[in-house]
Amino acid sequence: MIEPVAVYSAAEVVAIAEDMKAHAQKTFHDQKPEYSKSDEELVERINSEEMRKVTKESPGIRCLLLNGELPVTLGLTLDVWKDPISWNLSMSIPIPSPGQMVQRVPDEIISVLVPCFFKEGYTEIPPEGRIPQIRQFIKPLEKKDGEGNDNH
Repeated sequence: MIEPVAVYSAAEVVAIAEDMKAHAQKTFHDQKPEYSKSDEELVERINSEEMRKVTKESPGIRCLLLNGELPVTLGLTLDVWKDPISWNLSMSIPIPSPGQMVQRVPDEIISVLVPCFFKEGYTEIPPEGRIPQIRQFIKPLEKKDGEGNDNH
């Protein structure tokens, strides 16, 4: 995985969010991802060489150490296959617990992190994959003055 980054302020998270958005605009998703249909398939995909490469090299996946301590894994995509085109932010705490691969990010942390990516107009949706502890947020892409796109 990309090396964890210690963050101590919302401004640091906003800078990382802007970097992730810039990357997502260059590597947008033009079709719906295929999610694992069973836990066995999920484990197999997680342990695949392809997944290792993605998690090590993608600037769209980050692990933040909040206040230098609590790890939160973030993934940001621009999903052009959706109508309307939308940002998709996923997050979890990458610490396994009995029967779970990751832990759910508490509301108190969500209320600080998500606005660093989307100032307003976002919605939490149920996770689309096999891991119910992942929290997912979408925000439709806004148009500026009838042309171009606004990332916020």
